[in-house]
Parts: sequence; structure tokens; C-alpha cells
Amino acid sequence: MRRVYSVWLFRRATNPFALEMLAFAAAFFWLAFYVSFENVAENVFPMMVSPVSFVEFFILAFSATELVSKILLVVAALSAVLMIKDLTPNFLRIFSGLFDRLKQSLQFAFDYF
Repeated sequence: MRRVYSVWLFRRATNPFALEMLAFAAAFFWLAFYVSFENVAENVFPMMVSPVSFVEFFILAFSATELVSKILLVVAALSAVLMIKDLTPNFLRIFSGLFDRLKQSLQFAFDYF
């Protein structure tokens, strides 16, 4: 039974979505040691007057960080994009089913009255 459980655990752990989530969590965990999110939040609020200054702040902040922070940010961003890519078809399937049911019930209501 232990062998069956270990095979099941290995298959669950090597799921692409699980690996993407692990990379995302690990990148943000290690990023917390290199980046002070409180200071970033304090510095970004005055720059939120326009979208151009907001983007300019993040470009300048990213270019002034250490190489380790840049790598961790890129890994976190890439894993977030991959997770969104994996989740989008599921959300679309769920919402299309909801819209189909809503359309059917509205059609029934309009046909009834």
C-alpha cells in the first residue's frame, strides 16, 4: 500500500499546475527576504496619480534591484502567467455553462409570458 501511495503522491506532485504553484510560492517566499514590500507600498502610493508614473516607478524600481530579486520576480511573473493560462479554460467552461442555463431560464420565462 505504501508503494501505491508513493506513486499517487508522485503523480500529484508532478502535475504541471502543482509545479507552477510551487514555483510561484517559492519565488514569493524567497522574494520576501530580498524585497521590503512595506517600503515598496509606501513608495508606490505617491506615484499612483497617473498610469504613466506608476509604470515608470516599477520600471525604475525593477532596474535598480539586485539580480536575485529580478530573477525571483521574473519566475513569479512567469509562473503566475502559466497558472492563469491553466485556469482560464476551466473558468470559461464554468461560466459558459452558467450562461447557457441563464439563457435557457430566460427563454423559458419569455416563452411562458
